[in-house]
Amino acid sequence: MGATAGHVTLPLGYELDDHLLAANEVGCLADARPGVLRDAARDFSSSSTVVVTAVVQSFPSTPRAACHDTEETKEKMLDTTSPLWWLLAAFSVVPYLAAMLPGMITTRQKIFVSCGPAVVFAGALAYATVNQRPLTEMLPVYCGINLAIATGMIGHRKAMRAYMAERADNPDLPEDGTATPWILQMAFTLPVFLGAAFWYMGAY
Repeated sequence: MGATAGHVTLPLGYELDDHLLAANEVGCLADARPGVLRDAARDFSSSSTVVVTAVVQSFPSTPRAACHDTEETKEKMLDTTSPLWWLLAAFSVVPYLAAMLPGMITTRQKIFVSCGPAVVFAGALAYATVNQRPLTEMLPVYCGINLAIATGMIGHRKAMRAYMAERADNPDLPEDGTATPWILQMAFTLPVFLGAAFWYMGAY
């Protein structure tokens, strides 16, 4: 196999430059098999030839460009530190209020549910402060909670309004299971949205 001081063509369609090897930036190949490429080649700066062992045959046959798909996808996704998350967080309050306010009867009930996003935001702020992390990193969770509550109330507006009307007339009325359907629905939507938010935070 022929080689030059600055460039070598490997089998299976991979091309590696000396500066990439030196900087350990050969993409997913180096990530998947740490040290293999470093051990398989001599120092480019001190030799005009490169000896690549048979271990390169263990690399997958995917072209090098495909190895960078993950990095390119990350670059296209919205980063957790992006200021656009503030806009998304503000918009996430809209479906929450649209789902909750129509089911409230009294002014006190409406004020109570309207404080929900503020309470969640205060929790996110406290967590970010204690752990010394940017607040924007917690905004996906904030959005997830608001959206989970909103979707958890889908199909239950009339039932919740009747339920809250009964509670407005008789605050001491015992629980009769009326609220169970939307509570169970929220028990499903909350893990889904929060799981997606935490996955996104870990990935991006």
